[in-house]
Amino acid sequence: RTARRSTHREVKPVTQSATPHSTLTPAELRTRIRHGEWQESTTGGSCLGFIQANLLILPAKEAAGFAEFCAQNPAPLPLLEHTEPGVPDQLTIAPGADIRTDLSGYHIHRKGEFDAEVSSIEHLWQPDHVAFLIGCTYSADGALLEAGVHLRHIELGQAPPVFITSVPCTPVGGFHGPVVMSMRPIREEQIPLVVDITRQYPLAHG
Repeated sequence: RTARRSTHREVKPVTQSATPHSTLTPAELRTRIRHGEWQESTTGGSCLGFIQANLLILPAKEAAGFAEFCAQNPAPLPLLEHTEPGVPDQLTIAPGADIRTDLSGYHIHRKGEFDAEVSSIEHLWQPDHVAFLIGCTYSADGALLEAGVHLRHIELGQAPPVFITSVPCTPVGGFHGPVVMSMRPIREEQIPLVVDITRQYPLAHG
């Protein structure tokens, strides 16, 4: 079973607003989601200036192997934090968050196959579950916007396109697979600027 989407870490806010949710604090956004007040399909463009994260949940027996998989593949899998087994609400990078309820959606996989998307995993949470928070490309969006880089996915209120590459991750035990890349259309003359900005975010695939 796995679940993913975005949570946040309090870091440094920016002043530019790109969406009505740009200036929300992470705690405010998580509260809206927890109370069923968030209707967007993505958290992109929200809480600009804060680190966002993807969530992966595994049984404890698989946790050590996945942690090593992240360590061997730090660019595609920048590990921010992982929890103790069965503890969903004592995150260092997101104080007060409950990973069972505070994400905009959860993809459930069974035996390696996508099964369903749900708004809460309280009914699925098990005492042996370990949650991994992995850096997300949304974390650099605020800095890109401040620098005058147009981000089409924010304008459309969508997630950026994602492509499966032919570059393999370094396998660890049963964990393996290709590197997956997100894409943002950027004006050619701004590419050096984008490289300079995103390289400051190694925990967000920069």
